[in-house]
Amino acid sequence: SSVIDKGTIIILGMSIYAYGTVSWHKTKKASCFVPILSGVLIMACIRVWMGAIAVFPLVVFFLMSDIKFYKKIALILASLTIVFFLGKNFTTNYRIDTLDSAFKFLEFKSRAWSYASGSSQTINFQIKTWKDIFSFLPLGIFTALFRPFPWELPSLMGILAGFENIFLLVLLFITFLKIRWRKIKNPIFMWLILLIATWACCFSVISYQNLGTAIRYKAQILPILLLLIVYLNKIKPSSISISNNP
Repeated sequence: SSVIDKGTIIILGMSIYAYGTVSWHKTKKASCFVPILSGVLIMACIRVWMGAIAVFPLVVFFLMSDIKFYKKIALILASLTIVFFLGKNFTTNYRIDTLDSAFKFLEFKSRAWSYASGSSQTINFQIKTWKDIFSFLPLGIFTALFRPFPWELPSLMGILAGFENIFLLVLLFITFLKIRWRKIKNPIFMWLILLIATWACCFSVISYQNLGTAIRYKAQILPILLLLIVYLNKIKPSSISISNNP
């Protein structure tokens, strides 16, 4: 990041959290929960929903891990408890107590950043039902992860970000063409995919309305996207352990 701001601190928290998660997968040491929880705490202190976004994929990650059943249940319950606590804190802070108020909150957020600028665009329908959300998500997720394109923003930063996005798209496409089943069924792969998908779903509404904002927010998840690409392109399975043994 070019400046020290909230986004920079969240990137730091995400990196610490990712380091702890991969370390635990390879070693199963309890000490790995220190960086996991530290990273989650750093992100949650800046934006509480980022903590919940990070913890939610751990539920499936622990479910797929090759550990004793009682440990698996304990870790899943602990993860769900943290998600519930952070979610409760979020809904309390933003006074979301009904489904209707949740839709109104999303509708407000979907237009809060669409101020007049060369990078703004407005969602052309209102978010009032689950159908509206699911109809918008494919476009919103794609925008959050892979836009703007070079021709969409007139600034130098926008053009450079656009070429970066095209490069990322091509790299991911080539990577997924070479994917193998043994990597798909690995807990690390599922954790990476769920983390990226959860983040993209949550930020799709915000990122879509202002492509300049999308560039800044995507920096939070870019290290995870790159980690996914590195993992899938490893020639030897032992490079990032396919088994759960170190």
